[in-house]
Amino acid sequence: MNTKVGEVFRTRVLSGVVIAFLSLGLLILCHIIPLLLPLLVSLLVVQGLLEFYLPFKNKGVFPSKYLGIFFALLLVWQTYFGLEEYLSLNLILMFTLIPIFQFIKSGKLPDFIALGVTCLGVLYLGLLPSFFLKIRNLLGSINYLIFLIFVTWSGDTFAYFTGKLRGRRKLIALISPNKTIEGSLGGILFTIITALLLGEMGRYFGYLEITWVKASDYLILGLLIAVVGQIGDLYQSAWKRYLGMKDSGNLIPEHGGILDRIDSILFAAPLFYYYFLWLSP
Repeated sequence: MNTKVGEVFRTRVLSGVVIAFLSLGLLILCHIIPLLLPLLVSLLVVQGLLEFYLPFKNKGVFPSKYLGIFFALLLVWQTYFGLEEYLSLNLILMFTLIPIFQFIKSGKLPDFIALGVTCLGVLYLGLLPSFFLKIRNLLGSINYLIFLIFVTWSGDTFAYFTGKLRGRRKLIALISPNKTIEGSLGGILFTIITALLLGEMGRYFGYLEITWVKASDYLILGLLIAVVGQIGDLYQSAWKRYLGMKDSGNLIPEHGGILDRIDSILFAAPLFYYYFLWLSP
């Protein structure tokens, strides 16, 4: 390993460790201060949407970023206050008001490409993050959200290192030339193992309180989280390739932006929520 590669590796590992401990500390603090979780999700939404919207200017597309942020935050706080029945109204207002504001601002016909990008951002980074709150509301504990995040991140991490060490065959070169089949399989395997270990430890020590969840459920959840998480990763990779970017930002050294860290979790969260919603006795 040459000096530059070694320095990049050390920075990536150090950044990952700091993010993991900071995330764990903040999530544990959400036990004490329930309002902290929607505030943290709101910060993720704002930063994520800025990373999502701003690069489109390279394609000559200018989304209504402030309106997108407003409607995305509205989804998050609707969820926090248990007002999900107004979700449809929120979406109707979004599709109606954004073109009106575009027309008033420019005096021209609405830019429907920019409208599509704006609305996609709201769904991607407003609707999906709201499931972090729905998971806590449904299961009555922040511990299941901690479980989801760290299981997903463990799979991402092991997929990265497996791909670096053993990767030979490209997974989908058109979307992500650095991802390999070996890395993908390694990530899936380690996600399943991590889900089983954390699940059984949580059940033994009483951190995961739902009694009907068995070891087989954690195996299934591990597999589903791994597969859907990798789809989320590829989704964001396709977005970056379309815009000619390597990372969504530079907020986190050697990791990129916020989107680079939460892309897998965004897709895994709805699946995790509906698994418990549909299969609970």
